[in-house]
Amino acid sequence: MKLRKIYYAFILLGLISCNNDDSWTDNTPITPEDGTVQGLYILNEGSWGGNNAELSYYDYASGNFTEDYFNSVNPSQGGLGDVGNDLKVYGSKLYAVINSSNYVEVMEAKTAKHIAKIQIANCRSLTFDKGFAYVTSYAGTIDDLGKQLGFVAKIDTASLSIVDRVSVEYQPEELTISNNKLYVANSGGYNYPNYSDKVSIINLSTFKVINTLAVGVPNLSKIKTDKNGDVWVVSQGDYNGITPALSVIDPKTDQVIEKLENINIKDFTFYGNDLYFYGSTYSMDTGNYLNSYGVIDINSKTQTASHIFNSSLESQITAPYGLIINPENGDIFLSDALDYFSRGKVYCFDKNGNQKWVKTTGINPGHFVLLYK
Repeated sequence: MKLRKIYYAFILLGLISCNNDDSWTDNTPITPEDGTVQGLYILNEGSWGGNNAELSYYDYASGNFTEDYFNSVNPSQGGLGDVGNDLKVYGSKLYAVINSSNYVEVMEAKTAKHIAKIQIANCRSLTFDKGFAYVTSYAGTIDDLGKQLGFVAKIDTASLSIVDRVSVEYQPEELTISNNKLYVANSGGYNYPNYSDKVSIINLSTFKVINTLAVGVPNLSKIKTDKNGDVWVVSQGDYNGITPALSVIDPKTDQVIEKLENINIKDFTFYGNDLYFYGSTYSMDTGNYLNSYGVIDINSKTQTASHIFNSSLESQITAPYGLIINPENGDIFLSDALDYFSRGKVYCFDKNGNQKWVKTTGINPGHFVLLYK
C-alpha cells in the first residue's frame, strides 16, 4: 500500500472535534521579556499536497507574533513549499526541511530571508556538527513504493553543497550526535506493517555505518541526545498491539541501557535534568487518539510526573504536535494541530505549567527552534 493511502486513512479516522473559541486567546497581548533568547520560530507543516507550509515567528523583545513570517519577508519566493518536516538554526543560518518539495530551504537566521535551496529527495530531518549538516532522506519521492534504502546526506554549511552520502535502513527519520557518532532512527514507515526497530550508527570521522542497533520496539521516529550524552529514541509501535516505548542508548557501548515500555510518547524535549514529553497515540481498535504528558528524570531514567500542566489546561489541547522549552526561564511552548486541516495553535506556559498566552498559527505547527541574540 502506498504511503498516501495509509496517510489519508489515518487522518480521516483520527479527526477530532476542536474548540474554536478564541475570544480569550488571540486578543491577549504578549508581554515583552528580557534575556538572550531573541525569538521563537515555528515551522507549520501545512497539509500534504497543499504547498502551504509556513514559518511563524514570536519576537521576545516586542512580544509580536507573526503567523506567516516567511512569506512576509520573501514575497517573491512563492511560499515555503509542501510539508515542513524539520527546523534548525546553525551559525547564522536557519534551515527548514521541506519534505514533499524535496529540498532544504536555507535562510538568514535573524531575518528568515531566503538564501538557497538544497535539493534532497523526500528529505526528513537534519542535525549539525563541525561545519556540516546531516540530512535524512527516504531516497525516493513520496509517490514511490519506498522499497529502496534511505540515506544521510552530508552538506558543507559554507558552500551549501552535498559532499557525501551514506545508506542507512528504510525510511530514516530523526538523527542525533553523541561521542563523534551519528545515530539515525529508522522507521520503515513505507513497509507497514513491517516497521523497523533499528538505529543506524555512523562514525563521523569516516562517515561510514559502524553498527546497526535493534532496540526491540518498531517504528522509530524521534531521537535526541541529553546533556550527559545518552541517546533517547522513541518507538511508535504498530498502532495496534505493539505500544510505544522510549529506549536509552549508551554512546560508549552502543547498547540499550534502559527501556521505558508501554509509555504513550510521541515527542520530547530536555530541560535541566528532566525530559518533558507528550503522547498522541492512534489506536486502530478505537479510531481515536489518546493524549498524555509527563516528565522523566534523565539521571534515574524514571518517570517523575504524569502531567506538564494542570489537567484542565491539558484537556484544552486536542492534538499536541510540537514541544520546546526555553532554557533561560523554563517557558514551555506546545503546539496543537487541532483537526490537522485547520490553522493550529501555539501555547506558551510558564515553568510551573500556568498558561501565559496562545496564538493561532499555520496548519500542523510541529517544529520549534529558539533564536538567540
